[in-house]
Amino acid sequence: MDDIHIWTILLLMVLALFLIWPRGAPEQAAAPPVPQASISFSPLPVHEGEALKVRVELPPSCANLSGMALSFDNQDVPLARADAGFEAVLRPTAGAHRVQLEGAPNCRAAAGFSALPKPCAEGRNRSCTDARGCAGISQCIGGAWSACRAPSRICDAGASTPCLLNSCNWGISVCNSCGTAWSACRPS
Repeated sequence: MDDIHIWTILLLMVLALFLIWPRGAPEQAAAPPVPQASISFSPLPVHEGEALKVRVELPPSCANLSGMALSFDNQDVPLARADAGFEAVLRPTAGAHRVQLEGAPNCRAAAGFSALPKPCAEGRNRSCTDARGCAGISQCIGGAWSACRAPSRICDAGASTPCLLNSCNWGISVCNSCGTAWSACRPS
Protein backbone atom coordinates (compact mmCIF):
# COMPACT_ATOMS: atom_id res chain seq x y z
CA MET A 1 0.00 0.00 0.00
CA ASP A 2 1.24 3.41 -0.81
CA ASP A 3 1.08 6.45 1.48
CA ILE A 4 -2.02 7.91 -0.20
CA HIS A 5 -4.09 4.80 0.54
CA ILE A 6 -2.93 4.68 4.17
CA TRP A 7 -3.84 8.36 4.70
CA THR A 8 -7.21 7.85 3.02
CA ILE A 9 -8.02 4.89 5.28
CA LEU A 10 -6.97 6.82 8.38
CA LEU A 11 -9.08 9.81 7.36
CA LEU A 12 -12.12 7.58 6.80
CA MET A 13 -11.62 5.96 10.22
CA VAL A 14 -11.47 9.36 11.96
CA LEU A 15 -14.61 10.49 10.09
CA ALA A 16 -16.44 7.29 11.09
CA LEU A 17 -15.47 7.78 14.74
CA PHE A 18 -16.68 11.38 14.61
CA LEU A 19 -20.05 10.30 13.19
CA ILE A 20 -20.70 7.46 15.66
CA TRP A 21 -19.17 9.03 18.81
CA PRO A 22 -21.93 9.56 21.42
CA ARG A 23 -22.85 13.13 22.14
CA GLY A 24 -24.35 14.60 25.34
CA ALA A 25 -28.05 15.17 25.72
CA PRO A 26 -29.40 18.21 23.93
CA GLU A 27 -29.22 21.35 26.01
CA GLN A 28 -32.32 22.24 27.97
CA ALA A 29 -33.58 25.79 28.02
CA ALA A 30 -32.16 27.54 31.08
CA ALA A 31 -34.60 28.27 33.87
CA PRO A 32 -35.12 31.96 34.51
CA PRO A 33 -32.73 33.24 37.19
CA VAL A 34 -34.08 33.31 40.72
CA PRO A 35 -33.71 36.78 42.25
CA GLN A 36 -31.09 36.76 45.00
CA ALA A 37 -30.48 38.93 48.03
CA SER A 38 -27.68 41.49 47.71
CA ILE A 39 -25.41 43.43 50.05
CA SER A 40 -23.88 46.83 49.28
CA PHE A 41 -21.80 49.33 51.28
CA SER A 42 -21.51 53.12 51.42
CA PRO A 43 -19.33 55.05 51.54
CA LEU A 44 -16.40 53.13 50.12
CA PRO A 45 -13.55 53.46 50.73
CA VAL A 46 -14.05 53.68 54.50
CA HIS A 47 -11.45 54.32 57.22
CA GLU A 48 -11.29 52.42 60.50
CA GLY A 49 -13.81 53.68 63.05
CA GLU A 50 -15.93 55.56 60.46
CA ALA A 51 -19.60 54.73 60.02
CA LEU A 52 -20.23 52.34 57.12
CA LYS A 53 -23.81 51.78 55.97
CA VAL A 54 -24.60 48.19 54.97
CA ARG A 55 -27.64 47.89 52.69
CA VAL A 56 -29.41 44.55 52.24
CA GLU A 57 -31.89 44.20 49.38
CA LEU A 58 -34.16 41.19 49.34
CA PRO A 59 -36.06 39.62 46.44
CA PRO A 60 -39.89 39.45 46.72
CA SER A 61 -39.68 35.84 47.95
CA CYS A 62 -37.85 37.13 51.08
CA ALA A 63 -40.48 39.65 52.14
CA ASN A 64 -39.40 39.83 55.78
CA LEU A 65 -36.45 39.10 58.02
CA SER A 66 -38.05 36.05 59.64
CA GLY A 67 -35.37 33.37 60.02
CA MET A 68 -32.60 35.59 58.60
CA ALA A 69 -29.47 36.84 60.32
CA LEU A 70 -26.81 39.35 59.27
CA SER A 71 -23.28 38.86 60.57
CA PHE A 72 -20.19 41.06 60.42
CA ASP A 73 -17.00 39.02 60.83
CA ASN A 74 -19.13 36.24 62.40
CA GLN A 75 -20.81 38.59 64.91
CA ASP A 76 -24.59 39.14 64.64
CA VAL A 77 -25.65 42.63 63.55
CA PRO A 78 -29.21 44.03 63.95
CA LEU A 79 -30.97 45.17 60.76
CA ALA A 80 -33.52 47.98 60.48
CA ARG A 81 -36.09 48.40 57.68
CA ALA A 82 -35.19 51.20 55.25
CA ASP A 83 -36.92 52.02 51.93
CA ALA A 84 -37.12 48.80 49.87
CA GLY A 85 -34.57 46.91 51.96
CA PHE A 86 -32.79 46.78 55.28
CA GLU A 87 -29.79 48.63 56.69
CA ALA A 88 -27.20 48.35 59.44
CA VAL A 89 -24.36 50.67 60.44
CA LEU A 90 -20.90 49.30 61.19
CA ARG A 91 -17.71 50.88 62.53
CA PRO A 92 -14.97 48.58 61.22
CA THR A 93 -11.37 48.27 62.32
CA ALA A 94 -8.64 48.53 59.67
CA GLY A 95 -8.34 45.44 57.46
CA ALA A 96 -10.48 43.02 55.46
CA HIS A 97 -14.02 42.20 56.62
CA ARG A 98 -16.92 39.93 55.59
CA VAL A 99 -20.66 40.57 55.89
CA GLN A 100 -23.01 37.64 55.45
CA LEU A 101 -26.80 37.26 55.32
CA GLU A 102 -28.15 33.81 56.21
CA GLY A 103 -31.67 32.59 55.55
CA ALA A 104 -33.59 30.64 52.92
CA PRO A 105 -31.44 29.68 49.86
CA ASN A 106 -32.37 32.70 47.72
CA CYS A 107 -32.29 34.96 50.79
CA ARG A 108 -28.55 34.52 51.32
CA ALA A 109 -25.79 36.90 50.34
CA ALA A 110 -22.20 37.65 51.28
CA ALA A 111 -19.85 40.50 50.49
CA GLY A 112 -16.48 41.71 51.65
CA PHE A 113 -14.78 45.07 52.00
CA SER A 114 -11.57 46.51 53.43
CA ALA A 115 -11.34 49.40 55.86
CA LEU A 116 -8.31 51.65 55.50
CA PRO A 117 -6.28 52.73 58.51
CA LYS A 118 -7.43 56.05 59.96
CA PRO A 119 -5.54 59.01 58.47
CA CYS A 120 -2.87 60.29 60.85
CA ALA A 121 -1.08 63.57 61.59
CA GLU A 122 2.11 64.04 59.57
CA GLY A 123 5.31 63.10 61.41
CA ARG A 124 3.66 61.28 64.35
CA ASN A 125 4.99 57.92 65.52
CA ARG A 126 3.22 54.92 67.05
CA SER A 127 4.27 51.57 68.45
CA CYS A 128 3.66 48.55 66.25
CA THR A 129 4.60 44.92 65.70
CA ASP A 130 6.35 43.84 62.50
CA ALA A 131 5.71 40.65 60.49
CA ARG A 132 8.16 38.70 62.71
CA GLY A 133 6.29 39.74 65.87
CA CYS A 134 8.97 42.23 66.91
CA ALA A 135 8.19 45.60 68.50
CA GLY A 136 8.86 48.57 66.27
CA ILE A 137 7.82 52.09 65.26
CA SER A 138 5.51 53.23 62.45
CA GLN A 139 5.59 56.85 61.23
CA CYS A 140 2.78 58.92 59.70
CA ILE A 141 3.81 59.88 56.16
CA GLY A 142 1.33 61.59 53.84
CA GLY A 143 -1.61 60.88 56.17
CA ALA A 144 -0.98 57.12 56.33
CA TRP A 145 1.05 54.95 58.70
CA SER A 146 4.27 53.51 57.26
CA ALA A 147 5.20 49.84 57.53
CA CYS A 148 6.39 48.83 60.96
CA ARG A 149 10.15 49.18 61.37
CA ALA A 150 11.83 47.22 64.14
CA PRO A 151 15.03 48.59 65.69
CA SER A 152 18.26 47.65 63.93
CA ARG A 153 19.45 44.11 64.46
CA ILE A 154 22.56 43.87 66.60
CA CYS A 155 22.81 40.08 66.83
CA ASP A 156 21.49 36.87 65.29
CA ALA A 157 18.35 35.54 67.02
CA GLY A 158 19.29 32.77 69.46
CA ALA A 159 23.05 33.43 69.28
CA SER A 160 24.95 33.36 72.55
CA THR A 161 28.05 35.14 73.77
CA PRO A 162 30.16 34.82 76.91
CA CYS A 163 29.77 37.55 79.49
CA LEU A 164 31.24 38.35 82.90
CA LEU A 165 28.73 37.21 85.51
CA ASN A 166 30.69 38.58 88.46
CA SER A 167 34.32 39.34 89.14
CA CYS A 168 35.17 35.63 89.30
CA ASN A 169 32.69 33.82 87.00
CA TRP A 170 31.75 33.83 83.37
CA GLY A 171 28.18 33.40 82.12
CA ILE A 172 26.28 33.51 78.88
CA SER A 173 24.04 36.12 77.23
CA VAL A 174 21.54 35.14 74.51
CA CYS A 175 20.25 37.29 71.62
CA ASN A 176 16.45 37.79 71.68
CA SER A 177 14.18 36.38 68.94
CA CYS A 178 14.13 39.72 67.08
CA GLY A 179 17.92 40.18 67.12
CA THR A 180 17.59 43.57 68.80
CA ALA A 181 18.98 42.96 72.31
CA TRP A 182 21.09 40.61 74.46
CA SER A 183 19.65 39.00 77.59
CA ALA A 184 21.08 39.65 81.03
CA CYS A 185 24.18 37.63 81.81
CA ARG A 186 23.29 34.32 83.47
CA PRO A 187 25.28 31.31 84.61
CA SER A 188 26.22 28.96 81.80
